[in-house]
Amino acid sequence: MLEGTYLGLLRFRIMATTLIDSRKNGYDPNKLTDQQKAFVMELLASENFCMTEAARNAGYKHPAQAANKLLKNKNIKAALGKAQREVAKKIGDIVNCKSKLL
Repeated sequence: MLEGTYLGLLRFRIMATTLIDSRKNGYDPNKLTDQQKAFVMELLASENFCMTEAARNAGYKHPAQAANKLLKNKNIKAALGKAQREVAKKIGDIVNCKSKLL
């Protein structure tokens, strides 16, 4: 389970600079529609980080085109950046806890 979470964190690190810059520029991840929130949640929950599949599961009619457009949305980038930081913190807490037990 930890390995899957770690791989997810590595995927997020690829986009980290853009995502954090988006949040610093004042974009609000709370200004997402319900369908956009569903896309973000589906993307975060996917094992292979497949954007098209996440858009399909979120209910978009043309998932490939929607995924491309959604990932250019500043608020979605900010929401993904926030999730990335939360995952990184949790992983850091787990690693610290394991190192204390050893």
